[in-house]
Amino acid sequence: MASIDPGRVWSEEIRLALQSSEAALIILTPNSLKSAWVMAEAGALWVLDIPFVPALMFVERRLLPELISRRQDRDITTSASRVTCAEAVVALLRPLHRK
Repeated sequence: MASIDPGRVWSEEIRLALQSSEAALIILTPNSLKSAWVMAEAGALWVLDIPFVPALMFVERRLLPELISRRQDRDITTSASRVTCAEAVVALLRPLHRK
């Protein structure tokens, strides 16, 4: 976590960043699906009612936890699909900035 200053508690920094987020992208790989932190972050986004896009890389939809599988996901296995995924996150922000 190069953007977090040395000596800072990184879990607290992540919590503060999540609280101030308007939208998020959750990148899901076989390893991240096993991560308690990734699942905790997904739960925090849900509790805070922050929209997010699940981005799947080499993960089958049937393996997603229910909290994540209820959202429309995007495959990011190819470079082109990563662009459309980024566009999906930007689209989540548009209604927030029209208010």
